[in-house]
Amino acid sequence: MGDTSGANQLVGTWKLVSMQFEFEDTMERVDMYGPNPLGYLVLTDNSRVMALVTASGRTSPNDDAGSARLFRNMMSYTGKYRVDGDRFVTSIDVAWHPSWVGTEQTRLFRIDGDQFSIITDVQTHPMFDARRGKGVIVWSRA
Repeated sequence: MGDTSGANQLVGTWKLVSMQFEFEDTMERVDMYGPNPLGYLVLTDNSRVMALVTASGRTSPNDDAGSARLFRNMMSYTGKYRVDGDRFVTSIDVAWHPSWVGTEQTRLFRIDGDQFSIITDVQTHPMFDARRGKGVIVWSRA
């Protein structure tokens, strides 16, 4: 099932510090959800993860277009997680985006003191004109 000692150090509540995309060619990082995104990540001792992230500066919508914008500026999911070496693997069973349900999301992770970083593999991101890079999400113990 993976490395349980790595999983034990992750148990608890984590507050979002930053959510950025790091471009492969320049190593420049840009905020994906604004400079002050809001979010929490909860990891239980029975291997359940729950995450909710929203962009900074969100306001209540006035119409369907505004509601759609809110959907594009958030992320939420839950599932069972495991640690496999330096990889954090989540088997998604409920998510804000239906395409994630039933998938395994595998990310590199690092612990540095009270900070927990989750890093995607290099990918092409449509939000940034299909430039290649990786997502870097940093959490701190709450």
